[in-house]
Amino acid sequence: SMEALMKQNIIKVIDYVQMDSEQGIGLNPINFSSGYYMLELYLPQGDTLKFRRYGAMGVSSKLFVYQIPEALGGSKEVFFIEQEPNSLYPNKSFAGFYAIRPKSYKQLPEYRPLLEKEKQQQLKSRRLFLSNEK
Repeated sequence: SMEALMKQNIIKVIDYVQMDSEQGIGLNPINFSSGYYMLELYLPQGDTLKFRRYGAMGVSSKLFVYQIPEALGGSKEVFFIEQEPNSLYPNKSFAGFYAIRPKSYKQLPEYRPLLEKEKQQQLKSRRLFLSNEK
């Protein structure tokens, strides 16, 4: 979850740009602020994904970051970001579901055995071809 990833410093709020605020007065003592939360998601292969999210009263409202555990078929190198629209800011708070993964699936550790098997088959095929040529 987003909170667990924040505790592990995998995702961080690096800045907040306030766009709107209201000071509480009289019978309404609540202060209010909304703006862009600037976030960084640190990916296992050394890349950093930077993105922003418009919100009020905290970044995690309507923004969810998931990482499926390996025991359930997930990978430490694949993240999912789900954003639900915020009805208070329809022109600033967009929705979507994103999969963040390495550029090549072959970089994932789960594929190493498969790639090694393919490499051995190619080598065997090449040797067979060369032996038939003579």
